[in-house]
Amino acid sequence: MKVEKLIIGKYVEDQQKRLFELAEAAIENKTKLHVSAPVGTGKTWFAIELIKKYQKDYQFIILEPLISISSQVEKKLSKSNITVFEFNSETRNNLDEFKIEHQEKYDEKIAKEKEYFDHFSKDDSDTFEAEEISKINFVSTFDSCYRLIEENEIDINKTILIIDESHAFIQDARETFDKNVRILLNHNIPIIGLSGTASQWVLKSLFEFDHNVDITASEYPIKIIKHTKTSRIAKVIAIQINKMKNQVKVIIWTHEIKEQEKIKEAIEILNPNLKVVILNRSTKINEASELWNSIIDNEVIPDDIDVAIINKVGQMGINIINTDIKLQYLVGKFDPISFLQYVGRCRNYDDVFIYFYNDFGDDEYINEKYEESNGTGYLDFIEKEITKKKNITYKRKSEIPAESAEYYYHMEDIGIVLNRCSYAKFLYEKFRKIGPKLLLEVIEELDDSKTVRFEKYDYFDDEVYQEMIDDNNRDQWWKSFKVELPKSIIKSYREILRIASFYNSSMKNTEVTELINESVDNTKDAKSDNKLFVPKTKVEALKKATKSFSRAKLGTSRMIVTASLYDIYKDEEMIKSLIISEEVDGNTIASFMKALVFYQKTYVEHKRFINRVLKKFKGEIGNCKSATEWKNDIDAYLKSIVPAITDPLSPDKKSKYGERVTDGIEVEVYQKMFRTVKDKHKDASTGKTVNKQKLKDFSTTYKDYVVNNKSDIIKRIS
Repeated sequence: MKVEKLIIGKYVEDQQKRLFELAEAAIENKTKLHVSAPVGTGKTWFAIELIKKYQKDYQFIILEPLISISSQVEKKLSKSNITVFEFNSETRNNLDEFKIEHQEKYDEKIAKEKEYFDHFSKDDSDTFEAEEISKINFVSTFDSCYRLIEENEIDINKTILIIDESHAFIQDARETFDKNVRILLNHNIPIIGLSGTASQWVLKSLFEFDHNVDITASEYPIKIIKHTKTSRIAKVIAIQINKMKNQVKVIIWTHEIKEQEKIKEAIEILNPNLKVVILNRSTKINEASELWNSIIDNEVIPDDIDVAIINKVGQMGINIINTDIKLQYLVGKFDPISFLQYVGRCRNYDDVFIYFYNDFGDDEYINEKYEESNGTGYLDFIEKEITKKKNITYKRKSEIPAESAEYYYHMEDIGIVLNRCSYAKFLYEKFRKIGPKLLLEVIEELDDSKTVRFEKYDYFDDEVYQEMIDDNNRDQWWKSFKVELPKSIIKSYREILRIASFYNSSMKNTEVTELINESVDNTKDAKSDNKLFVPKTKVEALKKATKSFSRAKLGTSRMIVTASLYDIYKDEEMIKSLIISEEVDGNTIASFMKALVFYQKTYVEHKRFINRVLKKFKGEIGNCKSATEWKNDIDAYLKSIVPAITDPLSPDKKSKYGERVTDGIEVEVYQKMFRTVKDKHKDASTGKTVNKQKLKDFSTTYKDYVVNNKSDIIKRIS
């Protein structure tokens, strides 16, 4: 492969003459040309201008790694008056309709032009010559393009192939990529490849490009990446953004969806007025559709969005041209190619990036391969490993070792072949596991044009760290959770109450999360499978509520009791006080929790038996006894009838009533149903005033119980 180095100012347009000369030679000779230039230097502009120049004589296929990118490119081409159809598995059945519409538009245009010609032509010898109908160009994905050839949708002798983001053949390859490459190369089509982070294996071995143009941008701003390790990533980011007050337009890049959620939650706790949007594969068609469409259609983050937390859906092919972005973060694990891709997405951002990471990574494999290559390059081993595999031939699938079987497939007229792209991806995956120190070294090696520079970020000297370790501010952080918690209760109180049916006193937060994750969205399945019922539309809000209580160091029982009181009183101020007040202790919460579980589960399951207890004591309404006497009476009656009732709050506690009752209910649970009031009177034998409890009535619902005993909580929070 011939390598030619070009220097530009900031955009490839500076070398358009030479680039078009090389492209023309590749088209005429049906060879393969690759252009490697930093992200954001105008490779897409070059592709569009190339199509404009040759579209009268040639048909173009532009290949992208993802449908989302092909959709964006299709819009750009259409705006440039290029006839293009987006061809993929979702749209291919619409091609015939597109052809008909294209022909109708052409016929209508020619009819108008001829009418105009006939009206103004003064010489009868003049003849109207209609221009030819424009060819239909295609923008497709790497794994769909072979159908265009197999279904004869193109003139193979008049087709030019543009491969955008060529690095994806190693970084994010799918099973069909290798087959597509073989089909394309077999038809001897001129190929123009483009990448901002080119892979030498893709260039030299997979496509065997004849010529690579390696472009350096002399005026390209060097991206300063300040990096550091911290275990408090979400908090640090939240505090830094909060210090920006309302002068905020921030982008955060991270691969991990869980990390997206943590950061969003932390930011919103400190500044609930900010609009924070998570963008990933799931949210881009739901709650983040406005952001996604704005990026795809207009290449901007909308004005009303303050913080965008974006994962790998924004890694390739998108441009963001905002000039008001104040700060960009990179968070967590990355592979070297994706890291450089993220850094180049915001075209007008010239400020510092901050890269936060935790301890992670296994460097052993990559370091071992690096030493084997005598230090020639971290990624060089990929080509050598693939060559080893490729040199081993198999005639039958049964001959392939089990551990390698997934990397081979059968191709007609060839036989069993190595799926080079899948195997390359497997090898490249090792780079996703390396630690941050080695990652930075690999990025510097991959970055031929030296577009990034890493600097240590010692944020511990920053006032942010002081704010975090200050006791008062740390307490304020937890209190800020509690301010937001009432909103979660109000939004999800019905779903939270259903958790009570599964509650026991030893229940951990992880068990609550698992319960929600395994929930079902219809009551029939919930009942038959003994699972939590949560409508699909409520799952995420419920997860957020339980997570917020956990992070605020408030137990599940407090969350459930608070939800139960809101269900009864619909009093927001009351639940705010209940959450924040230090006066409502754990014992009070535990008492109400026991009552709630009793009425939701035990009373429902054993109503017939429990009503026997109530009937026994109905005749005692109005009587006065001490609390101990009431307890002893209930205890004695329970011993006499000995039912086998399970106490869901004490599943491991053995009954004191003998072997016939395996898990008996404590007397305290029954006492919750007895509504008594203090009654002072003189003892007949001693003449002293004593405190007694007068039985007024029974609470047969949880609402009755709360109303009858609300003073236990109200007096503490009023």
